[in-house]
Amino acid sequence: MTYQVRLLKEAQKDLAAIHAYVRTSFGSETAARVYSEIRNAIFVLKDNPRLGAPVSELLPLGMLQYRHMVVQKQNKVLYEIDEPGQTVYIHIICSTRQDYATVLYERLLRV
Repeated sequence: MTYQVRLLKEAQKDLAAIHAYVRTSFGSETAARVYSEIRNAIFVLKDNPRLGAPVSELLPLGMLQYRHMVVQKQNKVLYEIDEPGQTVYIHIICSTRQDYATVLYERLLRV
């Protein structure tokens, strides 16, 4: 079963920020490669939505639909699987050094 993959607005901003940082720090070619690799990894989820691991911090809250995966060793993608809608929602794309759980809580609780 193929799922749709949707990058939420905040995740789009995350990806743009990563691209800008890599471009400034390592050049345009590297930035384009990193951007492409992240996007390609994300769109693998359309055929394999359970590829990532459950988000352990959210399991006690019964939020079993959230998963995460590491891309290129230094970036993490946090996403939600909507089974009835057959859609994967990308919530966060961040450095593995960031506390993604805090970012997720802030984004989920934002009204």
